[in-house]
Amino acid sequence: MIIPAPADTNAYVDEKGKPSKDFYNWVRFISASFVSIRRPAPSVTPSDVGDLVIQATSNTSLTFKYKGSDGTVRSGSLTLS
Repeated sequence: MIIPAPADTNAYVDEKGKPSKDFYNWVRFISASFVSIRRPAPSVTPSDVGDLVIQATSNTSLTFKYKGSDGTVRSGSLTLS
């Protein structure tokens, strides 16, 4: 499922630049509907086709792993500042 980004880039930010109540409601909806948020084991591999795992591998790095329809797990990393 693709969840579109809001057309207004400030839709989930209040006047002080902090996440708004709408943002937290959106996160709760996504969490309850599509995502399992939990503290994973040190290394997690998606088990089913269509599963996406986002893992905090350090204080400055996130790793994404996705199991595609061909059964292959692909991964990518994002460096945080």
